[in-house]
Amino acid sequence: MSTWFVFIVAALAVFRVTELIVYDKVFEWLRELCKPVKFFRDVTDCYYCCGQWTALLAAIYCHYLGYCDWKHAFGYWQGLAGASVVIYRAIRDRK
Repeated sequence: MSTWFVFIVAALAVFRVTELIVYDKVFEWLRELCKPVKFFRDVTDCYYCCGQWTALLAAIYCHYLGYCDWKHAFGYWQGLAGASVVIYRAIRDRK
């Protein structure tokens, strides 16, 4: 499997999971649970903050699967976060 294909699928996954956490009713309980602690409230209320953490988890998982080595992990992490934001802004502007 191509590493570009894995990156695109991972970016789409980061976008969707981040959108689930920040906007969807399914995770409303999580956002309510996180409200008392400012750091966690910010992470669950802000698409960009949540996207960074989701992308970090996705980059670690991609490394675990062998698609990304540690010397490229930071770039992979930021690339996933950036791709997720590009998708988010493209879709948000269409609504």
